[in-house]
Amino acid sequence: MLYLDNIAALTFWRSVSNPRQTMQEARPVGDIAGCTLSSDSFETQIGRLPSWLPCHLMVSDGRDRHCKSRIGYSVYSGPLPARSFYEIAPGICVASPELVFVQMCCELDLPLLLKLGCELCGTYAHDVDAQACDMPPRYNRDPATDLATLKRYVGQAGSLRGVKTARVALPLLLEGSASAKETELALTLSLPRRYGGYGTPKPLMNQEIEFDHAAREVAQRSCARADLCWPEQKVDVEYDSIQWHADACSMNSDKSRANALAHMGY
Repeated sequence: MLYLDNIAALTFWRSVSNPRQTMQEARPVGDIAGCTLSSDSFETQIGRLPSWLPCHLMVSDGRDRHCKSRIGYSVYSGPLPARSFYEIAPGICVASPELVFVQMCCELDLPLLLKLGCELCGTYAHDVDAQACDMPPRYNRDPATDLATLKRYVGQAGSLRGVKTARVALPLLLEGSASAKETELALTLSLPRRYGGYGTPKPLMNQEIEFDHAAREVAQRSCARADLCWPEQKVDVEYDSIQWHADACSMNSDKSRANALAHMGY
């Protein structure tokens, strides 16, 4: 059995269009049994992996590491929370998004870790290698995880390396972001000043705002989805990218939407 973890698992979850469906269809695995394949069998299993996927494996015994010059390893013999791995193909397991996040706590500085956490809890994924794996950029997809699941996993992860940093990062994460730029904007505004942010309250990301009758007449729609929203203060902040907001039709739609929100006191 191969247990893909770390950057290999992260790349895998970024490549799938529906992470939660993938988890539902896979067999959940708890503690790892170790990679006890012979060298020949190991090479056969490794050869089944797509060429664009980095190779990083978890084993329970350091003696089970094959081909150390070209394959990265994590060695961990302690207990793991349930559903730490999913068997996505016979003999091939991939670390859960929650385990990946804890592992990345040892790889990334805090700003990059927070961006990754927001991505895993958001509806977008960074490009893997679109040309190599025949995958376009991924937007409007289901989140790989959510804050409640991450908190539950970290609480059960015991002595796993990265848990202490994960506990620092979790209260700073946001869920529901639809793009990397939205994440950067939201973190810049909401992080405490000691971390380089402006210390505003955490916004709700892509919150739906229901229009009243008059606002519907103005916008010609029933609601708006706010990139960053503070409902109690009636503040909506939008990140208008060139990709989605530069043409005349989009600009007219944005204007009518803004007018409708202004009518409602935003």
